[in-house]
Amino acid sequence: MLQYKPAFDEGMCYGRLRRRQPAFRKRCYDFESRELKPYSEPVSASDLKEGVIYFFINFADDAMLLPTMEPVVFIGRNLDANDAGVVYFQDIDSYQQGVRYCSPAENKNENAMIYSGSENETGHVFEYEHALEELMRCALRRRTMRK
Repeated sequence: MLQYKPAFDEGMCYGRLRRRQPAFRKRCYDFESRELKPYSEPVSASDLKEGVIYFFINFADDAMLLPTMEPVVFIGRNLDANDAGVVYFQDIDSYQQGVRYCSPAENKNENAMIYSGSENETGHVFEYEHALEELMRCALRRRTMRK
């Protein structure tokens, strides 16, 4: 198992600028260390629940050093008449604005990004904690590359 140590070896630090407060505020948090499994733990298609937020983790390079993370909502299975084994996700922004999926024939999805694919190909779909662990594994790979 890989072990991930928090950023900066002292804890995760961040600062936030506030509009009415000119002073820069800095806070530090100490996250507990954890052991990482050397493999990803995506959600299985059978465990997906409608209305739940998941995260797509993809990489822009073959070395898996440039991650992208996108929050999405699982909106269902086989939503079109000819579907078999198809899962559907919607972008979080349009979902939070109340836009809901309808069939392509009704064409009312112009403000939504709908993702569909085989339920056998959900290796990029994660619950939050497992997405975070995938990003931690990426951080370790990036650290190794710098040495």
